[in-house]
Amino acid sequence: MLYNILPPIRSTLMYLNRDKNSSEPLSFITHMEQEFYGLDIHSNILHYWFFSTCAMSSYVVSTSSMVVQATLLYSACNNCYSLFKVVAIRLKGLSALAPEAVQYELGDIVSMHVDALRCIELLEKIVNLSALVQVICCSLTWCLMAVYLTNNLDETAINVTMCFAVATFDTVGMSILGEQLARSSTVVTDAICNFLWYEADLNVRRSLLRMLQRAQKPVGFSAAGFYFINIERFGKMAQTSYSVYVVMKDSL
Repeated sequence: MLYNILPPIRSTLMYLNRDKNSSEPLSFITHMEQEFYGLDIHSNILHYWFFSTCAMSSYVVSTSSMVVQATLLYSACNNCYSLFKVVAIRLKGLSALAPEAVQYELGDIVSMHVDALRCIELLEKIVNLSALVQVICCSLTWCLMAVYLTNNLDETAINVTMCFAVATFDTVGMSILGEQLARSSTVVTDAICNFLWYEADLNVRRSLLRMLQRAQKPVGFSAAGFYFINIERFGKMAQTSYSVYVVMKDSL
């Protein structure tokens, strides 16, 4: 809201408080665009408000799309994490079952574990390309906007700061969800290790061993297969972006 409302309010106040006897033309504050289909959006108040209305409408639609995307990603990650937790809870309950019932219960647990892994694989296929674009755009946004804010501290700096905050918040949220998915597999690993597997039947041991081997492999969604997105990678990306920003600032 601040990103959309502040420029029109500031420009309207400039128009109302202008000196009518002054020959200096007004220059209204725009969101990002410098030209809009031949309209004089920098000095004509009607053209400017028409542009601002169109800009605010497009920003609202874009923000709504981003919120829906983030909500779907959050729900999908939570569902995958919940499946792994259910698998871990059912593994802990095996010790309370009779020996002849453990094999049947373990078969259902293995099927649920496979379903949880398939859910993460499908999520990875859906998210990996968009995650790569998000990481690259966020890193470029940090570098370019940091250079801009270093050299320009005016009214437009508020808009730039808003874009900076949105890009950072989106990437941090994706990193947190990736970290949560990475921890989900360790929940199953801990449950298997805490189970009294050495007292179980040989077939049960083999099933647990296969589950343990698969649970020890890293899971999550990646940036187009290059690396898994998590908090550690986010920190490294921030350090790299700052190094690039320092080089760019010294070169300009």
